[in-house]
Amino acid sequence: MTAKLALLLSILTLSLLKAQTVSTVTDGTITDGLGIDSQGNIYGSDYGGDTVYKYHPSTGEVTVFQTGFSNPNGIGVTSEDEIFICDHTGNAIYRYDIDGNLLNTYTDFTTPAGIKELPDGEGMLVVEYGTNKIKTLDPATGNTETIVSGSLLAGPAGIAFLNDETYIGNFNNLRILRLEDTGELTLIAQLPATAAGSNFLGFLTAKGNSLFATQLGEHKIYRIDPASGEVFLFAGSEAGSDDGPLEEATFNLPNGILADEVNDRLYISDAQLKNLRIIDGITLGEADRPIAMSEVRLFPNPTQDTLMINANLPAGAYHVIVYNTLGNRVLSKKIDMLPLQNNTSIDVSQLVSGTYILELVKGTTAITKKFLIGE
Repeated sequence: MTAKLALLLSILTLSLLKAQTVSTVTDGTITDGLGIDSQGNIYGSDYGGDTVYKYHPSTGEVTVFQTGFSNPNGIGVTSEDEIFICDHTGNAIYRYDIDGNLLNTYTDFTTPAGIKELPDGEGMLVVEYGTNKIKTLDPATGNTETIVSGSLLAGPAGIAFLNDETYIGNFNNLRILRLEDTGELTLIAQLPATAAGSNFLGFLTAKGNSLFATQLGEHKIYRIDPASGEVFLFAGSEAGSDDGPLEEATFNLPNGILADEVNDRLYISDAQLKNLRIIDGITLGEADRPIAMSEVRLFPNPTQDTLMINANLPAGAYHVIVYNTLGNRVLSKKIDMLPLQNNTSIDVSQLVSGTYILELVKGTTAITKKFLIGE
């Protein structure tokens, strides 16, 4: 009996450790960009205000880190625990030590929105929302260099590094782009845009082999497989403030997002609630998509005239939306899946050759996949 009880307790403990739950920090006013230092402290900006707050997970305390900004948003923390804050409408970036002492001010920026330390530690990567530019900053000299301008950028704000790759999230058209070594941008994924308003991509983060992004208007968080471009609903449904199990929790204009690899957490800033939300127990196995749509396969891929959709989906009405690489909707169609019907087709003969993203939506669940149209 003792051995069996010990085994049951062990299984129960493992289950609790893997549970994905959401909790809320209500102190402070945190609506936008997030950063984390080597001690696990979280820095959160109040866009629409003038303050950056510091959350201490060890004590649960929230303190004012610095104030006097003009719509602060993106925050980048270096390996040396230097904190860089984008002062969005102040057109500047401020650099502090961990105690909040000002080290430097950089003014060669217009509407900076996101900032992260480059993986090699040789400077900072900055995106400018209003000018659609990606820049590098040398903190020692203050020198900046524009490495990408215009092109596919549309209000860039999110930055994430994953497996030696750099990813950029566009606030305005919900596209996720990969920054190639050549300086070119490649469209990786397109978030759904099914909300009545505020269809914006907030920020990006990386955990495991996945990217995570917020969709403000849908009140949802998406997980993206950068290798395939597939987009899975990870959390959220309608606007709300419910804590508890991940599949039941609700968010309200989720904006900032940040992964804490050490503690298997995601931090979210809810812009409407002005609270910091914490998702604990993040695991990324195949079983950890409780509210994602089943896997979908497209064939033939590449195609010319007809694209088949193969999936093990519940019966019902679905909405198929196709986007081009500029993020423009080029095809929209409603389809009905019958019981035990695994295949359906759409006519793509009117589309020119190139790369497209298909979004399949049912209710509050959506998945996207890339496909090609050949000559």
